[in-house]
Amino acid sequence: MLKKYCAALRLPVFTGLFALLSNDTNLLGAERLVLLEQPSHATLAEHFHLSAKRVISPFALKAIQRNPNTSNGAFVPASWPMGTKTGFYPPPECQVGMLDQPGSTGVQISGDTIGVYLNSVGVPMDLKNAVPGKLMITPEAEPSEPVMLKPGQTFTLTFELQVPVTVTTPKVKSRYYMNWCLLFLPKSTIGMTKKVAQAAGSISYTIGFYTYGYDSKKPVAESVRQDPVTKNWMGYTSAEASSQRCTLLPSMTTMQGQPWSGFKPFGVSISFEQFSRTLAEIIAIAPDANLPSEPSDWYYAGTHFNAEAMYSGGPVEAGWSMRGARLELSAP
Repeated sequence: MLKKYCAALRLPVFTGLFALLSNDTNLLGAERLVLLEQPSHATLAEHFHLSAKRVISPFALKAIQRNPNTSNGAFVPASWPMGTKTGFYPPPECQVGMLDQPGSTGVQISGDTIGVYLNSVGVPMDLKNAVPGKLMITPEAEPSEPVMLKPGQTFTLTFELQVPVTVTTPKVKSRYYMNWCLLFLPKSTIGMTKKVAQAAGSISYTIGFYTYGYDSKKPVAESVRQDPVTKNWMGYTSAEASSQRCTLLPSMTTMQGQPWSGFKPFGVSISFEQFSRTLAEIIAIAPDANLPSEPSDWYYAGTHFNAEAMYSGGPVEAGWSMRGARLELSAP
């Protein structure tokens, strides 16, 4: 995809990457900037990583928890039919897991599709680099340079998803949910490490696509709040026609509350104006947080699919697969 943009701009690929992503010219001469794009020929070796490794890439699949069964945290080859949980059946060599046995947390990557199976049984709650009681393997993307926000821009997110299996523990805080998060940081943090920048003030623009468990029957309201763990300020919305913080794209699936087999198309957009209104709401409830009030003083810093099992109250099991994930930013 980058080669196509560079050809249109008559730039070498290396030069074109920085021309597209630089502070002043990231959108000049191009109608769309691709921020995340799921590859059509993905592999475990190239695209699957452990959480400690920072990956500057338009697509990576990252395990937030390290494998407690190996000394270095790496996953091991898994030959069992993981597709019975994820709905995706690649060759066995395209699978890894925490153990090579049925029911163990694992990953599948082959061609244009990824699959993830999570099972909290046997996974300690005090794993290094993990929030206790939460288990996640997440697609993500991070640009090599800040992508500044400008009036008239629109983020457009599309993907296909199936979630054949979700099992939670009844009547306790045992839950599985899927939110897509876009991270925004103040312009004043450019040059800082991501961790330091987020501590200085950040916004996680969060769109809900699936929730199952103790609160899955409750309506999901749009809200703004601060995450108690990450300290990100969150503008939460969901894939619904009535949502004000995002726009459901035509013929796309709304937020789901039960498992399903077979890929469904999902898609939403977020305009500069919607981000502006959300920012104003956050500042209104947190006037002492010293967050920039102008949307143009913020930049896009990355995205991830927050497909998370919360098992502090009881075991959680979930399997899903995805293809065609893409996040674009249109030019003003």
